[in-house]
Amino acid sequence: MKFTQAMLSVDEALSLILSTISPNQTVLSPLLEAVGLISSEVIKSPISLPTWPNSAMDGYAVISKDIQSATPRTPVSVELLSTVPAGSPTNIKVTSGKGVQIATGGLIPNGADCVVPVELTSANTSSHVLIKKPVQHGSNIRLAGEDVIAGTTLVKKNTIITPAVVSLLAAVGLSSIPVIQRPRVGIASTGNELLRMNESLSPGKIYDSNAYALMSLVKSMGAIPVWLGMAKDSKRSVSSILKRGVDLDLVLTSGGVSKGHLDLVKDVLADAGCLDFWSIRMRPGKPLVFGKIEYDNNASTPYVGLPGNPVSTLVAFEVLVSPAILKMMGVSNLDRPTIQAKLEDDIYNPDKRRVFARVSISKKGSIYYARLAGPQGSNIISSFVNADGLAICPEDTVLLKKGSFAEVRLLK
Repeated sequence: MKFTQAMLSVDEALSLILSTISPNQTVLSPLLEAVGLISSEVIKSPISLPTWPNSAMDGYAVISKDIQSATPRTPVSVELLSTVPAGSPTNIKVTSGKGVQIATGGLIPNGADCVVPVELTSANTSSHVLIKKPVQHGSNIRLAGEDVIAGTTLVKKNTIITPAVVSLLAAVGLSSIPVIQRPRVGIASTGNELLRMNESLSPGKIYDSNAYALMSLVKSMGAIPVWLGMAKDSKRSVSSILKRGVDLDLVLTSGGVSKGHLDLVKDVLADAGCLDFWSIRMRPGKPLVFGKIEYDNNASTPYVGLPGNPVSTLVAFEVLVSPAILKMMGVSNLDRPTIQAKLEDDIYNPDKRRVFARVSISKKGSIYYARLAGPQGSNIISSFVNADGLAICPEDTVLLKKGSFAEVRLLK
């Protein structure tokens, strides 16, 4: 892809990023580790569920026609042949006038065609029970295959593995399944001003919040964050950090992508890979580098250089990086939910960029309302914390007035 110096629209930038991304390869994952991943194949059931007819409740397995005359005043006495607990095979055969005490999940013995709940009985002797109310043929029996028949499809291809899906797959004995592999995303920070958490503040220094933000964002999506380190503002340091990520699925850095004399990321990438674009018509998040790391002729790793301002990093990740990670994971719908909300504050757009304003959302009747969640500076992290969504002001709109409706991209 040829490098463009033009400032791209958000849609153009996202399209270029996604055009370089493909779903990861298929792996066989242990069932519990597959939660949140996407199935890469159709998964069929090896067994029927239930596999054998069993009792839906604690009670007595009997022949229904034997007890049709039962009433509380004139109960029917049934001889008990045995007790059938859950999980135990039985070779008992029930004949007229006889039955078995049975636990929930116990296998229905041959000859029995219903289960009378304990509540409709009373004890007589250890060998007999009194049935006080009739039940019908088939009552309280779980039939073999009533949930799943062997060979039927349990999970379609490209299905997200939820806890409910895990429950179903575990019930049929599948301990591992084919899924799209979790992306491994390298994360690094750049800047002489950055401190680690165990270091003491001094004038001009700041703690590296972007590293924690990006690591947690990647992890929350179900991908695997890989910490590459903190680079100083030198080509050698930045190059060394980027090289560590060449074998990963994606590399993200924050800082060093603007126009300052120490913003060196784009220069390093141009020398050690492929620089596709550098600037986007969005606020916050204008300076953003995209390209590929190519230290090895056999390796080409997608790379996104995010801005250093923390809110710019958060918004750019939400709008441009998260769809790329979702595509790597095999997700087909990459769009965030949106709503139309009535603005309770003006949103300004002085320089023809797409503005993503942090807003809190409320609902009155059938109408959603959006209010600015706080100051909109790209350094104000608290306003992102308080935001429910991002209200979008289009590039060609100078002002979205209070009382007008805006599209809001939901964050929560």
